Amino acid sequence: MPDCEMCGKRVPNLTRVRIEGAIMSVCDACQHFGTVLETRKPAAFRQPQEAKPFVPTKREIQQVVKHTPARPRPKEADIENLYVVEEFSRLIKEAREKMSWTQEDLAKRLMERKNVLSNIERGALVPDIKFAKKLERVLGIKLLEDTS
Repeated sequence: MPDCEMCGKRVPNLTRVRIEGAIMSVCDACQHFGTVLETRKPAAFRQPQEAKPFVPTKREIQQVVKHTPARPRPKEADIENLYVVEEFSRLIKEAREKMSWTQEDLAKRLMERKNVLSNIERGALVPDIKFAKKLERVLGIKLLEDTS
């Protein structure tokens, strides 16, 4: 059984009361000291409530759909026909320097590590198709060609 927060008695039911700005759970004998807000039974006497699954409203669904841009997904055949041009490292470095960006600046814009970008600019690492597309978009250059 819960205790009254005012007198300390153990009682089966408590009442939420506002007393001089403070909200307290008190017994029936102490509730006249303030304004009654609600009466509640202790947890042992309450019926457990079932957890309701989250179901979005039609409006919430429309807002999500409205603000989610549709991106066309590349077909597997399209990706297989693409390759990174041989002079990719020179093109990337020249485009970055033309924009007066450091490797670190470009890496932040690409959300990639600086050392990965450094290896790509040196030609020690060939970017995959996905990363090459990201580089094309950010730098405004052409790095991919079609084999067909």
